Amino acid sequence: MNEVSVALYSELTGGPALTALLASTISVYDTIVPIGASFPVVVFSLQGGGDVNETPHRRKDMVYQVKAI
Repeated sequence: MNEVSVALYSELTGGPALTALLASTISVYDTIVPIGASFPVVVFSLQGGGDVNETPHRRKDMVYQVKAI
C-alpha cells in the first residue's frame, strides 16, 4: 500500500462511528474483499489520477473511491 492508502485505512478504521456498523474492525479492505469475509464491509481503491505537469514540482492528482457493501 502507498502512503495515501495507509492514511485512508487508518482514518476509516480509527473512528468508532464506522467500525460500529461493520462486522468487525478488520472489515475495511484495499481494492478487494477476500473470499469468506463477513459483511458489511468497506472497500477503498485508487480509481484514477497521476502526475500533474503544471509546475516544476512533482504533484499527483489522485481519485479514490470508498464504498460500503
